[in-house]
Amino acid sequence: MLDSLIHLPYVHYWLPAAVAVVFGVPVYWFALRPSGHLAPAPAGPTGPPEDRDPFTAGSTTEQRKAFRRKGNPVEILFTPEEAGANPDRGYVLDRSIGGLRLMVTRAVPPGTTLSVRPANVSPMIPWIQIEIRNCTPSTTQAGEYDIGCRFVKAPPYPVLLLFG
Repeated sequence: MLDSLIHLPYVHYWLPAAVAVVFGVPVYWFALRPSGHLAPAPAGPTGPPEDRDPFTAGSTTEQRKAFRRKGNPVEILFTPEEAGANPDRGYVLDRSIGGLRLMVTRAVPPGTTLSVRPANVSPMIPWIQIEIRNCTPSTTQAGEYDIGCRFVKAPPYPVLLLFG
């Protein structure tokens, strides 16, 4: 039977394809096929919900693209995009590749674009454009506001390091 199979016309074309189908379909079916269900979520810290802070312990529903990096607060200057005369001061609380969390003295509405830069750097360091995503009263400092921001355009890594 194998001898008659080898002498069929165009065997060098269709035989490799047939072998690939015979072996490839089971491999795909059992190993590479996308499953119809998601893997179970990793178990997070247990305890009553009021004892867990999602900013420190993370959240099971968090869809963050970049990890937060905490560090010492870094003083910054910020100004609305169109103004540049007298910048206000604030502090960087968290930083990531995608943006910053700032503590400032006045509320800034979401959607506003600001220019920021570290306070104690050379004037040659460029201002970085950020977009305000949320603004809430600070839970640690009375009269202050925590604002979550994302970079309009990701700054170069050496400039990002200046934020802490």
